[in-house]
Amino acid sequence: RTTGEELDRRFVRGIGRFARARCLIREPVKLQHPFFLQPERHARGRVTGLQRSAARLMMSDMPDDHLLLILLHHPPVVMHAEAKIASLIDGDQIMNEWCNARVDLVLSGHIHEQFLLPFRSSGEHVTWALNAGTATSSRLRRGYPNSFNTIRTQASETSTDSRKVEIERYDYRPDDNCFALASQRQIGADSLTT
Repeated sequence: RTTGEELDRRFVRGIGRFARARCLIREPVKLQHPFFLQPERHARGRVTGLQRSAARLMMSDMPDDHLLLILLHHPPVVMHAEAKIASLIDGDQIMNEWCNARVDLVLSGHIHEQFLLPFRSSGEHVTWALNAGTATSSRLRRGYPNSFNTIRTQASETSTDSRKVEIERYDYRPDDNCFALASQRQIGADSLTT
């Protein structure tokens, strides 16, 4: 049973800690063709075959210049072998499917470990897996500080290609009592360049 004090500690104060990062949020997300699948509830996360087929069909209709993002709770791939137990069931196989469907970026969390990993199937396309760290919680892993990511498309007036993306990671610096830019990476639709 959860007490009022525990609710205050976990939710109200947790959200309050996020206020340190609020000034870094530049604009809201704008989705052109949202498509939502509710994964089956499972300790490791599961996307069914029917859901995978529906997602493939939807993605096949997307224009080539559209950025394709997938957002999951459980990461399909992980950096450390011991975190595999908390990853998406059949994650490597699903990442292969999504890479072949030209998905650009897969966003996830769950394991409280920050990383950005390239995934390449048999073709040339690269799908990036971006896992969130821990923005405000004290559940830190492997010595990582509190952190969060920002994602910006690089489309401009002279280019309609929204598949070029800038990813920034901000880490919390306790001495300064603020988040500061820790890394910045530019990724292209089919590029491993930084």
